Amino acid sequence: MRFQSFVAAALAAGAMLTAAGAQAAVLVSDLPTGSALRWSNKDSLQTFLVRFTLAQDSLIDGFGIVHDPNSSGGVGFPVTLRYAADVGGQPGAITQFSDKVDTSTAYAGVRGAALSVAHFSPILFHAGSYWMGMAGAGTNNLTWYGVLDGGPSAPTDQRQLLFGALKPNAPTVYDLPFVVEGRAVPEPAAWALMILGFGLAGAGLRRRRGLAYG
Repeated sequence: MRFQSFVAAALAAGAMLTAAGAQAAVLVSDLPTGSALRWSNKDSLQTFLVRFTLAQDSLIDGFGIVHDPNSSGGVGFPVTLRYAADVGGQPGAITQFSDKVDTSTAYAGVRGAALSVAHFSPILFHAGSYWMGMAGAGTNNLTWYGVLDGGPSAPTDQRQLLFGALKPNAPTVYDLPFVVEGRAVPEPAAWALMILGFGLAGAGLRRRRGLAYG
């Protein structure tokens, strides 16, 4: 009975770890902090990268921007997403791909704000700091929240791009609220416990068969 109880406990622990690792959620959230200001964010003109930090390895499968739902513009197709590893406080080599915005809904907890999110196939990001941004073919004249002028008051974790490249001599950056969606990858110890649980379950089943047919 003790062996069976241990197997059951190991299986339960493994199941909980598997469920926890499988749930996609908001990993990083930068909420609007200021008044809205109209700003153009069209891929061929102005776009941006924002910096965020992951405490552990994660599978990223969504990126969203927060804006005024009454904006005259919208997030159009195709959407260009860009990401890069942080290298000394600056974006490293930029990777980009095209996708579409899957959802554009009211942003929970922020009155009068909308959240437009593009979901894509999961990308593994190891623990560390990264840059990511999104702009659409029709993403023009959106009204953003918390936008600041460039200069000393501008945040250090946002960078402006011009035609997909970092804008030269660019102190002008913007405080653009965003969300990063995905799920954390279980630590090696958690995986080991889960594998142990299934291994013990298999051993228990073999033992039960031996008792039944022996």
